[in-house]
Amino acid sequence: TMVESLCALGFSHLELGAVTPLAQSGNDKPRLWRHIQEESIQNAMGFNNEGVSAVNARLKKLFPFAIPLGVNIGKNKITPQEEAIKDYLSLARNFTQTSDYLSINISSPNTPNLRDLQNSIFVQELLGELCKVYEKPIYLKISPDLEIDSALSLVEAALDNGAKGIIATNTTLDYSLVMQAQEKGGISGKVLAPKSREMLKQIALMLKNKSQKATLISVGGIADAQEAYARIRLGANLVQVFSGMIFEGPSIVCAINRGLKQILERDGFNHISEAVGVDL
Repeated sequence: TMVESLCALGFSHLELGAVTPLAQSGNDKPRLWRHIQEESIQNAMGFNNEGVSAVNARLKKLFPFAIPLGVNIGKNKITPQEEAIKDYLSLARNFTQTSDYLSINISSPNTPNLRDLQNSIFVQELLGELCKVYEKPIYLKISPDLEIDSALSLVEAALDNGAKGIIATNTTLDYSLVMQAQEKGGISGKVLAPKSREMLKQIALMLKNKSQKATLISVGGIADAQEAYARIRLGANLVQVFSGMIFEGPSIVCAINRGLKQILERDGFNHISEAVGVDL
């Protein structure tokens, strides 16, 4: 519902969702908390959305759009694990003509047992099927709570089976990061930055060592140009913000863009792509 206004803020691309096949109301309220001192957010939303038909109807009026539109897709809460692939396939088919890429969400902590799908066997099967029905880029969004070896195996399985890149990371279940954590939901915002940054670095190093090309999208705790620049130097081709908008306001996009321009000029880069991965 906010695609045009978000575009006007200065984003290079937008990722919408999560969208599920059927509309669902999400988890019981309260399900969203601000940790003001830590400039972080805790959410247990549970993929509340109007479903693929309603979202797709709105996108059809906009697409193709001025900037790339990705759609983050997830399974319905009521869908059994053994039928999860059907949900993702249904979504992929529906968004073939109304999206520029898909973000596969199997890493949200707010749908029961969803993170159990973060295994190489499921990812291999899922992407094998998705690539048959969706020809545009597909990215896998991963959790910051995975052991590094498990995360790298998952990344390898995704890229070997048709994914064009990785989105790192989703929210964390490490409640020790904030002083007054709720015992449910995932934490995002500034406290997530170290975990998200380290996951990005390890994935980028693996890809560099294997001379494997993939698009890396870094998200989690980015609230200013300095942090965005740090992620780019660690291998991020794109960065995303979400919780930062709560604390910095809508001008965060302009501030990051202007700040990046100044930093790149300071460091002698002619184009942002020249800075990608220089710290690896």
